[in-house]
Amino acid sequence: MNAEQFAESKLNRPPITAISEICVYNNPIIIGDVNRFLRPNKSSTDLDLAVQLLVATAFENPVLYLNATQLTRRTKALLDETMNTVDLSRTAIVLPGMGAQSVVGENNLDVRLMSVPVFEIPTQRTVENGKVTGVTITLPERVTKWLQTGLIDDLIVIEDVIATGTTLRVLRNEMQKASSNPLQFQAVSWFCRRPTDVSGYKSVRVIYEYWSAVSWPALNSISTWLKDDEKAKVILSRYKERYAKKYPPGFDKQLATIRGLITLEGAS
Repeated sequence: MNAEQFAESKLNRPPITAISEICVYNNPIIIGDVNRFLRPNKSSTDLDLAVQLLVATAFENPVLYLNATQLTRRTKALLDETMNTVDLSRTAIVLPGMGAQSVVGENNLDVRLMSVPVFEIPTQRTVENGKVTGVTITLPERVTKWLQTGLIDDLIVIEDVIATGTTLRVLRNEMQKASSNPLQFQAVSWFCRRPTDVSGYKSVRVIYEYWSAVSWPALNSISTWLKDDEKAKVILSRYKERYAKKYPPGFDKQLATIRGLITLEGAS
C-alpha cells in the first residue's frame, strides 16, 4: 500500500479520528505491556531493564517502542470525548477479550469506576497458518439480559489494536441480535490499521492510525510473544525471522529474562 492508496482509503471510510499517523516500512512497533504481569516477589526495575535491552539490542532496524501506561493515559481523553456524545444513562462500555484488558488493566483507566455498565466479552480467534481467519464471541448471560431490557442505546467498545475490524464487526452483529432495540456503536483504541473495515460504527477514535508498505505490519505487544499458544508462537517466529536477525541470541535472552519476572496465568 503506497501513500496515494493510503490517502484514497481515507476518503471512503467510517469516521476514524486519529491523533497521529505512522507509516511502517521495516520497523516494528512494540507495545510494552508486561508491567501489570509482574510477579509479586520480583523487581519492576529489573523488568524495565530487560524490556529496554530487548528494544535496544535485539532488532536489526530502529524500533518504535510505546509504553502501555502512557498509551492508556492518552486513551482516557478519547474515551471522555466519546462519552460526551451519548446519554450515559443509556450507555455501556464493552471490553472484548484481553486486548481491552491491556488498556483498562493499567491503573490510569479503570472504567469500572464509571457510572455505566461494563460488559466484558470473551473472544476466541481462529488461527490458520499463523493468520487470524475469524473471531467468535460468547455473550455472557448478564450482558444478554441487559440488552434485552431495552435500556441500552449506545455501546462504546475499547480495544488495544484494531487490525482488521473483525472483532468490532462480530461484536456489533451479535450484540445487535441480542438487543430488543437498535444500538449505536462507537470505539476507542490505541491503534487502528489502515485499511480496516469498521462499518456499522458511528465513530472510531484512536491514538495512532498506522499503515504499512508491506503486507504484514509489524505491531504487537511483548506479552503476546510470551503466551503459550499457536498464534503467539507463530508471531514470535516471524518477528525473529524478519526483525531480530542482527542479534537473535539477545532477543531470546531478554525474552527469557522477562518471562522469569512475570506471570501470564489467566491471560488469553
